[in-house]
Amino acid sequence: MLTSQRKFIRIENIFKDYGFIESMSKSNRPLGITILLIFVLICGVILLSLSIIALMAFISILNSPTGWEPTGIGTSPSSALSFSLPACALSFLIAYGFLKKISWTYWLYIAISIIISISIFLYILLLLSSLVSSTIKGFGSVALFAEGAKLYSGIIILIIFVPIIYYLRRPNVRKWFNT
Repeated sequence: MLTSQRKFIRIENIFKDYGFIESMSKSNRPLGITILLIFVLICGVILLSLSIIALMAFISILNSPTGWEPTGIGTSPSSALSFSLPACALSFLIAYGFLKKISWTYWLYIAISIIISISIFLYILLLLSSLVSSTIKGFGSVALFAEGAKLYSGIIILIIFVPIIYYLRRPNVRKWFNT
């Protein structure tokens, strides 16, 4: 009797022999981290475009014969450039850390999210106090509309960042970042 035992070469066995399957299973990124990665990349692209616009405005002011006459604190393009360029670099750094599973980017993003949430909360309190004083003093409806728009944008930012902090503190996310 001729018994032939054929061994079929399966792709799964090849991947198991070289350790590809184990490394792929270890790097299953949580869906929320992927969404945060895309969110941070979009923010980085927006900040990069703002940096380019501020740089072009700064160069055009340097080339103008009259120069720049500031009308208030933080109104020059150089101040916009000094904010948007480091923020852009930081957002791309965090996105790279989320992509490569670097644990210190986890703590950096949590710290930034907490700082943003606290500052926006204080900003909302300041806006509410100015809205109350504006209504008492009887300012026009345009000023109240502008203050209300700032208030709603602050609330939207809080609605975005508070759940992000909650999500990043979940055990499966912390386990994925090895923290």
